Amino acid sequence: AIEASDRLLNDLEVGTDENPRRFEGFYPVASGTQATPEYQGATLLESTYLGLDAKFDSWFLLGGVRFEKEERSFDVPGDAFGAFTSEVDDIFPSLNLGRTFGGDDEYLLEFSYSQSVVRPTFYEFIPARIIDLTNQSLVTGNRDLREARSENFDLRISWEREGDFLGLNFFYKTIEDPIFTIVDPQLGGRARTFANLGETEVKGVELEASKELGSGFSVTGNLSYILAKPSPGKVPVGSQEFDATIDSLEGQPELLANLIMSYEAEDLGLSANLIYNFTGEYLTLASLRTIDDASPGLPNEIRQPMHTLDFNLSKKWETDWAEMKVKFSVKNILNSDVEIAYEGGGGGIAPASSYSPG
Repeated sequence: AIEASDRLLNDLEVGTDENPRRFEGFYPVASGTQATPEYQGATLLESTYLGLDAKFDSWFLLGGVRFEKEERSFDVPGDAFGAFTSEVDDIFPSLNLGRTFGGDDEYLLEFSYSQSVVRPTFYEFIPARIIDLTNQSLVTGNRDLREARSENFDLRISWEREGDFLGLNFFYKTIEDPIFTIVDPQLGGRARTFANLGETEVKGVELEASKELGSGFSVTGNLSYILAKPSPGKVPVGSQEFDATIDSLEGQPELLANLIMSYEAEDLGLSANLIYNFTGEYLTLASLRTIDDASPGLPNEIRQPMHTLDFNLSKKWETDWAEMKVKFSVKNILNSDVEIAYEGGGGGIAPASSYSPG
């Protein structure tokens, strides 16, 4: 197998004098994939922030307003719609209100509210067809793609004393026009494009804790349970309109867990971490079906649950002329694979692909 970073100038990608049609992963334009040979694009983002920081007795207030202006443009030679330019002005408020209480202010209760946006990347909105070298799929941007806007609410209570910490966080957000990677309904196969879906609700709870064990040892962990439910709706892609068959938010697992065992000896400049992570299954590719079509359509692609274990060791010291640091890391000690499966009708799962992250 050829790594994506090695593909651009590899003979297997661009061909050879003896066999110009031989390639893996990167498809020449002449190969029949209709990849876009060239395009131009630019984006300009200007922002201004006005903030407030106030405190009264055990209460505190942090607030602000962010003003943003985005200008986006692109030109794809030969595109039927011609060059495109748009300007968007946004205002994003934020608020964090809280108070400390307890004998030594060891308890903290706070409420947060904010508005935010996720803007499409060039990769997602420029209507050019390119080859994704990581999975050899043909990807086409969607010129009609909209920003994903969200309102975020958080309620948090925590306790801290002498390095020990315990916190509980409840969160809720609504996302308008979330962006999904979908099977291109006009090309099918391994072709990909992007689409907005209706409003999505995300809610969940997070528990986090840390404990000093003594002699330089400590343990930290968190556990999150998250529910995300996109609303059903009709999605325009090109000249067609589709019903969404998506029932989860792309890239959002229902369960996340981390556990970190740490050791630090400041006098020796030595530190070590053993890090365990669990990520539940989540959607990576969604499929849509045409309106009034009774067939179930193509299956979604789901990344399967994954456990990882990493180890980091570092040593630092000072000399008369510099501060030195050496770091040693071992990744994926469990040798876990990233597994993608097709989500079939009736909740069935069929293997799609698998690879080792290293």
